[in-house]
Amino acid sequence: DPKLRELLDAGNLGGRLENRMITVVYGPDLVNISYLNLVAFQEDIAKEWSDEVFSLATNLLAQNMSRDAFLEKAYTKLKLQVTPEGRIPLKNIYRLFSADRKRVETALEACNLPSSRNDSIPQDDFTPDVYRVFLNNLCPRPEIDHIFSEFGAKSKPYLTVDQMTEFINFKQRDPRLNEILYPPLKQEQVQQLIEKYEPNSNLAKKGQISVDGFMRYLSGEENGVVPPEKLDLNEDMSQPLSHYFINSSHNTYLTAGQLAGNSSVEMYRQVLLSGCRCVELDCWKGRTAEEEPVITHGFTMTTEISFK
Repeated sequence: DPKLRELLDAGNLGGRLENRMITVVYGPDLVNISYLNLVAFQEDIAKEWSDEVFSLATNLLAQNMSRDAFLEKAYTKLKLQVTPEGRIPLKNIYRLFSADRKRVETALEACNLPSSRNDSIPQDDFTPDVYRVFLNNLCPRPEIDHIFSEFGAKSKPYLTVDQMTEFINFKQRDPRLNEILYPPLKQEQVQQLIEKYEPNSNLAKKGQISVDGFMRYLSGEENGVVPPEKLDLNEDMSQPLSHYFINSSHNTYLTAGQLAGNSSVEMYRQVLLSGCRCVELDCWKGRTAEEEPVITHGFTMTTEISFK
């Protein structure tokens, strides 16, 4: 558009327009995407911005964060998406935790918060503590209470540093690990973990951890699926095949859930561009003898796309 180019170039001597433009592509999935177009005054500024944004988008540590870090990120998102009056629309909470509407409603009511989708709540009412109560009601973990009780908290509402050490070294630790390379934790190290995760500082100082602190530890960074130091390893092709995560894609055609999600050809393009080398095509006959084959998740309410 010559007029747009003229407008963006007006009074600007900072290099070619194409080299000063940055486009950020974002969205909830790979198909429903939005674009944010930015123009810098200088080429070097645009380069700096694009390098930094790209390093954030491809940060392996950020993509393999602990459960708690992801939930904290979700909380920050909710606190930033407020109405002009500074209130959090409940529709944002329903959208963010969209798997089960009834469960979200019940969890909000357990926090004495309104639960109508059209309501909103003051930012100050949705504190980190309230958010945690909401999450515990949304995803109850009775099995953690059982483990907590099994390791000595039957009569007291906490584990001692000795009991926590026993849990980490004998219940949680893989006995096949080499003890010299991966030594069991000492009491002082366990005490540091208790001080890091126990919300009640008085308990922590005494070397005691409540079930809340215990849950925080289990979903903290020490318990990620992939150890952070392994994220820097790449191109080491000397190990047996079963030691690798193969970059593959399951139900590639789906943009969302596998019971009622929409199918899209665009998903194949996106997963190949993002590095997948194995894609899935669920092929089914058309409804009539003349109809072309389709790709869909059989016996569900997902939509179809033409195989062609």
